[in-house]
Amino acid sequence: MRYTVLLIPTLLLAQAGDPPAAAKRGREFFFDKGPKCATCHMAEGKGNKVGPDLARIARVSPKGLKVAILSTVTEYVVTAKLKSGESFPAMRVEQAGDTIKLWDLSKHPPEAREMPASDLASYGGNSTWKHPPTSAGLSAADLADIMSYMRWAAYGDRKGVTAEEVE
Repeated sequence: MRYTVLLIPTLLLAQAGDPPAAAKRGREFFFDKGPKCATCHMAEGKGNKVGPDLARIARVSPKGLKVAILSTVTEYVVTAKLKSGESFPAMRVEQAGDTIKLWDLSKHPPEAREMPASDLASYGGNSTWKHPPTSAGLSAADLADIMSYMRWAAYGDRKGVTAEEVE
């Protein structure tokens, strides 16, 4: 007997038909307005792979998603301090030998930087960086729409999330 394995990329599903209204509004936030989530995250094959995969948390409760979206301190973001005195919020991409690759989150969109690891004076902690939705003034309804889009893009959810579930 022969089996076929289907691999579905996360937040890349081409859903049948149009998304529900809330997911459409959320898609606008994701790609075109407000915090523009796609600056750092991917969905539907568009955006950047700077931030973590959002499909992995799309099934979390709305209140749990709210905490993640509005989080200002994450395990991913650190402060990179260079021996030159420069300091910036960063996410490490990789380190190979004496070369380190970082995403510089002080730039919008984030900028990829590569440097000798010996240029770093310190690397750790995050006391200044804020996830963009924290400062974007999003309402509970806006957050619900973003969550509705995440769920639709990740696994085809058509029910969506209401503002009441987020509050």
